[in-house]
Amino acid sequence: MTDHRRSHQMAQFDRSKCFFCPNTNSCTSIRCNACKALTLPTKEDDQRAIEWHLMAFGSNAPAPCRSPSSFFDKAFESLDGLHNAAIYIGDAKEEVLLIQRPIEGDKGGLEKQFCIGTTQPNGEKRIRTWTFLDGVQGSRRAFFGPVRRILARGTMISGSAVWHLI
Repeated sequence: MTDHRRSHQMAQFDRSKCFFCPNTNSCTSIRCNACKALTLPTKEDDQRAIEWHLMAFGSNAPAPCRSPSSFFDKAFESLDGLHNAAIYIGDAKEEVLLIQRPIEGDKGGLEKQFCIGTTQPNGEKRIRTWTFLDGVQGSRRAFFGPVRRILARGTMISGSAVWHLI
């Protein structure tokens, strides 16, 4: 496989839209106003556009960004050093969004956060958010458990893109 960062096509999407609910948020929101899930803001507070490197997996993944499940581990490893990168994994039962972005006030520092949305039997969605701490087994289990379940449930269709959000 070619390095995903070079092989992606540029695509433009309105990403103030929440991945987990139908709500549309302001362009600088980092959390959904309705469900409190993490979002991909399209602009910095000073209105500069943010370009996201988004990799997506699962049947709910946006079609232009959907990749085969066999590429997930490579996509996760490729986060090292990327600013404003995200991985979305989702199907009808569960959704996971991992976001890596610069830490405000810490030049060169990066943080990873993720949220998990699970659809309850009554149709409601439960959203939980964590900070991903490298080397901490609890956060790794919380992230990789649902990811592996989602990837095991479905077949993936090839395709990928870098989301250029303006």
